[in-house]
Amino acid sequence: MSRAKETISTDKELEGVLNEVYNLERYYEQSKVWSAYVDSKKFKKVLYQISQDILKHEERLERLASGLDMNLGDEIPEGGPGDAISVLEELLEGERTIKNIYEGLLDVDKSLIEKRWRGKDPEEFYKELEKQINEEEGHIREIMEMLEDREVLEKDLDIKEKETDEALKEIKDSEERLKESTIFGQVETIILSFDNLKNFNKVSQEISQKGNVTSSSS
Repeated sequence: MSRAKETISTDKELEGVLNEVYNLERYYEQSKVWSAYVDSKKFKKVLYQISQDILKHEERLERLASGLDMNLGDEIPEGGPGDAISVLEELLEGERTIKNIYEGLLDVDKSLIEKRWRGKDPEEFYKELEKQINEEEGHIREIMEMLEDREVLEKDLDIKEKETDEALKEIKDSEERLKESTIFGQVETIILSFDNLKNFNKVSQEISQKGNVTSSSS
């Protein structure tokens, strides 16, 4: 699920979005990646690499903010504890949200960047964002592979089967959270596992009637 991208047209909006994505990167590096790392056995190497990439993302954002003569704050979103599978689900949501934000930043009017850029070439701003996007896409693929490897996850993390009503409630709750969210480019991903085809088909039919929800199966 995703929200429509917003247009960034002022210095204030640009600085706000840079702060938003910077704090999200820090939140996932400091909290969720390491929570999953501690709970997982098989995926430690992948999660460690993701954490190192996020540190690089933070450093790039600091350089971009400096190049634009803008300040980055330290308002890291709060996050509660969760089991390993819910942490991975939230991490996937976060990577998709962050990727959407970077893609939105690519659409910033070049005149806005050229006016503020203190380096030699304002194109550096866009080149650095492309690096961020490429690495976020890699993280998304890696986390999806962890979540889609059902047999391994059952042994490594413990996935619980979902009843139909429970699954539909999770989807509805997610829609409500997205309506209230103020995060630029916010998305949510829900991983559902069914013990029979009838329940799966019922939930799939409900999803197909929603314009703001997409689904995939494995």
